[in-house]
Order: sequence, then structure tokens, then C-alpha cells
Amino acid sequence: MSDSSKKPSRTLTLEIGGPKITSDKFRRSINTFLDIIDEVVKDFAGSARSVKWIVSVRSGSAMIILKAESATPRFPSSKVPALLDVIQEGFDTIEKTATRPPYFSDSALKKAKDLASIVDGEIDSIKVRRDDKISSVTPYTSANVGALFATGYKDWGSIEGEISEVSSRGANHVYIHDRLLNRHVRCHVTEDTLKEMAPYWGKRVCVTGYIRYYPNGETKDIDVESFEGFPDPHTLPGFDEVCGLFKDAD
Repeated sequence: MSDSSKKPSRTLTLEIGGPKITSDKFRRSINTFLDIIDEVVKDFAGSARSVKWIVSVRSGSAMIILKAESATPRFPSSKVPALLDVIQEGFDTIEKTATRPPYFSDSALKKAKDLASIVDGEIDSIKVRRDDKISSVTPYTSANVGALFATGYKDWGSIEGEISEVSSRGANHVYIHDRLLNRHVRCHVTEDTLKEMAPYWGKRVCVTGYIRYYPNGETKDIDVESFEGFPDPHTLPGFDEVCGLFKDAD
């Protein structure tokens, strides 16, 4: 049987190399890596709890093997391989270019930069393995994430999407899932606006204000000046009702 005919596994492997790996660096590497993949799962599957990770350590080496299993019927097991590909390819992308990988939120990218910062004299290599594909996490990852978050510009505009999170922790904000960008955009709002938007959780809205952009033109966040909620699709008139309106007009 050729390699091309093999079914993809359901595991990711974190490989940590170095002449003198301390328990602190080992723990930080694992915890930071888990934070990153949880963020990706959240964007890919809708919730970090959609997947559970079965962890094992290969004897005689610093190789942590994580087997992914579906944890909810809303995320079918058949999607697990695609999720693992997204994670591995995302690490590969951010190591090579200052480009946001699909499903990698701001938090995931900042955690990736943190993971890269662990590579030093005690740990000289961190790698993410997915079957025969291997991605390194080096200072290039840190530099590329830094370039991605460098100061860009801002302009007046609007963003449409579904409110995926409402929060009053720290500065008031909501997250809107922009289907066109396929990512969540942070929206800074006043306390009054936050209260007005709360009933629209999970619904489509349009927010308007000053949008901040990264140097590559990607949307960073928006200071919301106003918003408009879209009507529930189930409350819109159907085809027969619309035709009836035209008949009444005659």
C-alpha cells in the first residue's frame, strides 16, 4: 500500500528538543500549545469543547502525542482530520510568512508567538507533526506574528456578521463573526451600546465606526459608533406573501 493511500491519523505531535529541558519550559510549551489548538478549535468548530484531546508521552523523548476525538454530536468525527490539517498547516504558514492562517484568531497568533519565545538555550527546537508533515516553531514565527500585528491604519466603515460573544470584562466589547473574512472581529462598544446589543447575541448585525487595519489590509477591530440589527429570516415574508402584496396593489 502506498503512502498516498493511507488514511490520515487523528493525532498531532508536539516535539520538544534541547540539551537541558527544564520542567518549567516543558510545562510552558505544552500549556501554550494546548491554548493555541483550543483557540483554533473554537473558531473551526464553534466551541473549544467540541474536541477532547487524549494525551500520551512517547517513552524516552519529549514528544507529546494528542489524539483528537469529537466531544459533541454537533461536531462529527469525520471533521477531525480536517481540523488537524488546519492546525498543522497554520503553524507552517505563520512560520514562513506574515499571513494569518485560517481559523487562527488574534489570541491564537499571540500564543504562537509566546510558544516561539520558549526556544532558547534550554529548548532549541519545537516542532508540530501531523503524520509526515512537520512544522517548526522558531523565532521566524515570532517575527511574522509581530509583523502581522504591526501598526497599520484606520478608516470609517461597516462590518456585518453574527454576534458570537458579548463581554463586559475589562473594556466593553463584542465579537462579530464575519463570514466573508471567516473570522471573529473584536468590536469596542460603550456600556449603553453593549446593553442594546445583548439581545442580538447569535443574530446578524451591521456595526459602523472607525475600523483599524493591519499593514496587510486585514481588519483588526472596530470602535463602534452605531449598529443596526437585521430582522430574523423566519419573520420575513415568504414568496406567497410577497406575491399577495403585488396582487393587492393591482
